[in-house]
Amino acid sequence: PRFAMRATSRLKVQLSWGTSQTICQTENISAHGMLIKTDHTYPIGTQMSFELTMSGDNNPVRGFAVVVRHTMEKRERVTGVAVRFSSFDGDDKKRFETLLAKIVK
Repeated sequence: PRFAMRATSRLKVQLSWGTSQTICQTENISAHGMLIKTDHTYPIGTQMSFELTMSGDNNPVRGFAVVVRHTMEKRERVTGVAVRFSSFDGDDKKRFETLLAKIVK
């Protein structure tokens, strides 16, 4: 399930023409990925590193994600991309799951 959550996310994207870094906001999040509000149109399959700052923890969750689709503005009312988490740094996956469980309650 997805949960509406506005959180700051820092993205570092490696593209064929160079590296892009941006700060953006999530629209929703799940255990498997997040919808990111951004004006950048990253191609599907783009890999990126992320730092996600969630309420209840001052240390950002870090990892890697892959763009799986672009938003449909009429349906989601936001411009952005959906990403699937591919890996997390260190014990950040466990910490992320714990923080997400607190949101669900």
